[in-house]
Amino acid sequence: MTKGGSIRRALFVVAALATATTAAGQSANRTRVVDDDLMCARAAHSTIQSALDAAQPGDTIRVCAGTYIEEVFIRTPLTLVARPGAIVRGFILVLADDVEINGLVIDVLGNRPAGITVEVTQRTVIRNNTVFNGTNAGIEVFESDDTLV
Repeated sequence: MTKGGSIRRALFVVAALATATTAAGQSANRTRVVDDDLMCARAAHSTIQSALDAAQPGDTIRVCAGTYIEEVFIRTPLTLVARPGAIVRGFILVLADDVEINGLVIDVLGNRPAGITVEVTQRTVIRNNTVFNGTNAGIEVFESDDTLV
């Protein structure tokens, strides 16, 4: 074998190992689909919370039209996007940095003061949501930096 062939082979092996290491170290962001009756295309979750519990940082949770009666706790950096007709009857509590919530209708149940509460986070974006029936405010933000409502 020639010296040039050995060097090329060594470089190929190093490049292959670097690619494998990078691919193993990074998880691809996924879109997880939620539908209360599992009729929406690619829906694997019937509740928002089950999709959130399965989510990895950077994932997108897409909520199909339907009514979701649940308390939603967001503990992972992600994007929660609703299709028209998606209604949460309950509330949402954001406890993670780098969360975006977009397009939900929230009908606050019980004695909750707000439909969406953001607590001690950074870089939260809440846009295009409708909240009603809260006892105090639609959206509350506590001790959170760089929050856009």
